[in-house]
Amino acid sequence: MKFGDKLIQLRKKNGYSQEELAEKLGVSRQSVSKWESNNTYPETEKIIQIANLFDCSMDDLINDKIEDVEMTLRKNKNNIYNVWDSLLEFITKTINMFSKMKFMNGLKCVIEMMILSCLLFLFGHTICGITSSVIANIFSFLDSNITTTIKEIIGGILNLIWLIIAIIILIYTFKIRYLKHYEEEIVEEKIIENENKKESIENIKLEQEKTRDEKPFVFLSTLSKIVILFIKFVACMIMIGTIFSTIGLIVAEVITMSHITTNIIFIWIALLFLAGTIVSIQIIALLLSFIFNKKINVLVNIIIFISCVVLSG
Repeated sequence: MKFGDKLIQLRKKNGYSQEELAEKLGVSRQSVSKWESNNTYPETEKIIQIANLFDCSMDDLINDKIEDVEMTLRKNKNNIYNVWDSLLEFITKTINMFSKMKFMNGLKCVIEMMILSCLLFLFGHTICGITSSVIANIFSFLDSNITTTIKEIIGGILNLIWLIIAIIILIYTFKIRYLKHYEEEIVEEKIIENENKKESIENIKLEQEKTRDEKPFVFLSTLSKIVILFIKFVACMIMIGTIFSTIGLIVAEVITMSHITTNIIFIWIALLFLAGTIVSIQIIALLLSFIFNKKINVLVNIIIFISCVVLSG
């Protein structure tokens, strides 16, 4: 079933005329008529509004494989308490999102979540500690051992409650900060595919990246950028040390090569230094790729590393 047919079905089920639906979405009646006749598709923002208005998912609206959107809605409502399915769906979307993200964007996401986790841990540890101490002081007239036990039990309960709250906050932040944008990108791609538009998906992603930076949690982006800069600085220091090590290995290689004729053991030592030099150069190349955000050919680097291990062995 196409998008327009689903829109007609949902509109009639909820008792809206084309004029009333257009008014709620902030568009003209002609636009709604074109959508329902499958001549055009609405923008992503309007699809989100339609999904919220009719209490359905964006995929239910744009996925042509779904024939009966009402049956899908009933099924979703019946399975609303199926936590396991929701968890699997969340994990699947997360894995798909990270597989499509660039390395630096993925690293930025992980760092932001780690920063938020640390902030939640510090805040929760402080609040739970103070609260458990205050409650334990109420029972200060009891034996000190009993008071300590009560404090530990209350502290454990509060920490468990805060852990659950912190996990919910982390998941919610991750969903609105990253997963929501990934779902919007999928919707954009499907709309472009259905309409056979020639717009570049890269331009859409760049536009969404710009929008993402304008959304809340700017402090997380700033902190993650600072952490990434610090990591790059550390990588520069490691690279400088590796360069000096490479120079030392090259000098040792030259000296060893000059003694090959005196003893056969120098052949093995020369091969060992050669393998070390290649690995050092490989490390320098990887660090440069990380610092300057260049793509890394993982397969080639693995082959080179294994070859060096075999050579040294």
